[in-house]
Amino acid sequence: MPLNAQVSRGQGGRGETHRLIFQRTRVALVGSAVMALTRDALIQYLEDKARVDLSSVDDETELFSSGMVDSFAMVDLLVFLEKHTGTKMGPEDITLENLDSVGRILAFAAEQADA
Repeated sequence: MPLNAQVSRGQGGRGETHRLIFQRTRVALVGSAVMALTRDALIQYLEDKARVDLSSVDDETELFSSGMVDSFAMVDLLVFLEKHTGTKMGPEDITLENLDSVGRILAFAAEQADA
């Protein structure tokens, strides 16, 4: 059962209220835009989690199928993408077509955020 909380944030002298809905590990902002995922943020996140240098990869470099990034990082990446897109990933979303390169991940994240 969701836990609802009211959060007030002042803006220009008038308060805006956003309702936060907490469900398990997912937090979605209702009535507020989800932050877009940038290439730099994605690369930094993957470097931190996978502990590899991705500075020389291009948008089409295979990350998971090449072994550059392992499957343990995939789980963290899914949680990261859920936070950035505001959506819940299903088993049908976890494919190399969606997640095997920086370009594919960014395209997938943008598609999910627009859905």
